[in-house]
Amino acid sequence: MEQVVLLPGLMCDERLFEPLIKLLKPNYRVHVPIMDTQKSIDGMAKYLLNTISGSFHLVGLSMGGIIAMTVAIKDPSRVKSMVLMDTSPHSDSVRKQAIRDKQIETVNQPSDLVRIVAQELKPNYVHDRSSNEHVLKLCMEMAMDLGCEVFINQCSALRNRKSLMDSLSFIDCKTLVLCGEHDKLCPVTVHEEIEAKISNAELSIIPNCGHLPILEKPKLSSEKILAFLGEGRNKCLV
Repeated sequence: MEQVVLLPGLMCDERLFEPLIKLLKPNYRVHVPIMDTQKSIDGMAKYLLNTISGSFHLVGLSMGGIIAMTVAIKDPSRVKSMVLMDTSPHSDSVRKQAIRDKQIETVNQPSDLVRIVAQELKPNYVHDRSSNEHVLKLCMEMAMDLGCEVFINQCSALRNRKSLMDSLSFIDCKTLVLCGEHDKLCPVTVHEEIEAKISNAELSIIPNCGHLPILEKPKLSSEKILAFLGEGRNKCLV
């Protein structure tokens, strides 16, 4: 059975992909590694490559997409195909680094994490907040379950990451680039850059959606991913 590795975004776990996991499990071995102790993107990529044997399909959202691109650059022979959702190959700007520095410095206890997630993260997650309070509630639950130490580790990894732009052209696996139409954190223009750099990439935009299409538009997002993976799987079986 083919393997699919799902890579969550910042302070998210397997619940981020719950709608997709249910559809994948009949036909794939599904892994959702949580990057909780690693303090760099390279460290996260190495952890994945060392803990999951053989080849696999990668599906990564936001930070998970950055890890996926890094894995595909480090060991392209292991990656059969890749789905990049609402992510960016760019390094943090100086302004963004300063924001992360302050977050890392001030997140000393659970109440600090609640404040950061509520005031600084959640406002950028969904396009239509009025109909997606359940999504925001889930995001808070995942973040609090992971805790302050994981937040510091993941923020440090994102803050110090290097740009992947110059290396994207080395990726040759079939790649689906998915993006919410109204993503404030990783806008459509960034995904157009990814599509242009990866020779075997296609871009699909999820309408009326923000940074978390897999939760805000779960049916459409999951169907697109499943169709993409199934297309590659069927070709392998011919």
